[in-house]
Amino acid sequence: MKIFCVGFHMEGVEAFDFLAKNYNVVGLMTLNTDAASKRSGVFNFQSFSEEANIPYYEVKHINDESSVDIIKNHAPDILIVLGWSQLLNEEVLSIPTIGTIGAHASLLPKMRGSAPINWAIIKGEEKTGNTLMWLNIGVDTGKIIDQYEFEINIYDSCNTLYENVAKSNKIMLERSLPLIEKNGQIGTVQEEGDEDILPRRRPKDGLIDFNKNTIEVYNFVRALTRPYPGAFFQYNDQKVIIWKASYSKQYKASAESGVVVDYIYSFDDTDCAVLISTKDGAIIINEIETETKIIKGKDLHNFFKLNDKI
Repeated sequence: MKIFCVGFHMEGVEAFDFLAKNYNVVGLMTLNTDAASKRSGVFNFQSFSEEANIPYYEVKHINDESSVDIIKNHAPDILIVLGWSQLLNEEVLSIPTIGTIGAHASLLPKMRGSAPINWAIIKGEEKTGNTLMWLNIGVDTGKIIDQYEFEINIYDSCNTLYENVAKSNKIMLERSLPLIEKNGQIGTVQEEGDEDILPRRRPKDGLIDFNKNTIEVYNFVRALTRPYPGAFFQYNDQKVIIWKASYSKQYKASAESGVVVDYIYSFDDTDCAVLISTKDGAIIINEIETETKIIKGKDLHNFFKLNDKI
């Protein structure tokens, strides 16, 4: 069974490594430098491909004629597409003899569309998961091969959840591919979902609304932190990204939202922080980045002035 891999995101690393060691991987396609620079969570697969002795290709778009020709020339039985934001057209989907496998980081049919992990945190979901499926022309509507559920706890960020996604991609392929090799397109047809398709998130969508409750602001920050563009606000005519924040139920509303209400002190400079008021309390700011530098710990006290309005 010949397998051709497609991906640019870190969520595909463990799965592709498993495939390279256990199956006949005939090629790996990823985005070229220009296209990858516009994406988050990018992993450079070149060294991996060289070490695994897998033919390696960088493309602008998978549906381009040159990309299609590359895949056709390898005549794969299965395409495996992990961590890939471009929708595949009918021509590409028709190439593999068995079919094209993809994964969507939610428990389909729930949360179809873009950035499901980020949206799950923003929406305050307590659990999510990953779905292995056969790709078709629809948006995350293909037949489900396998699913893997995991919790979202107060300590998680988009980064830790994508680690779960990466692990589950490998686990689901490991338990599904032997069945596919024996029986072809296994799986179950999805139930119809009544949710709207999740919209694509862009960097400008990261503007923080401090008029929301503290837990909502905390969720927003941790949903968009590294390796994503980050949640941000404007302060003294400059863009400020929050990379690290903390949450406590202790702080009660005592000022209008978006005000620097207090400093948090520590004998260890790195543990110092700043409190910014929210609708029902205050969010603890641990690390930020301006256009010129990263600021954290005690240096936050020098950057933010008490009682300033964000």
